[in-house]
Amino acid sequence: MTEGLPRVERHEAADRAGKAALRAAHDLTEALSEDGDDVPEPVVLRRGGPHRSLDGLAALLDQALEENEALRDDEVRQGSEALEENEGTAGGTDAGT
Repeated sequence: MTEGLPRVERHEAADRAGKAALRAAHDLTEALSEDGDDVPEPVVLRRGGPHRSLDGLAALLDQALEENEALRDDEVRQGSEALEENEGTAGGTDAGT
């Protein structure tokens, strides 16, 4: 039944792009889960949203990396403050004995 229909290059191109995008999302998920510490959520491909340029994607990735770095810095700062508090408490206890 489909043999008699003409080929539509635009549809074939969209199919190829869709397959490539799904493979890329799958590869990203695999790469993110290689460390095995905590398996991330799968990378989801949304085709209904606004289309982004490569520069927009780079900016989005940079923003996410900056947020992760800020969170990591906060954790380190909180850990060092807790360590200082414990050393201060321990030092006060030792001085009294």
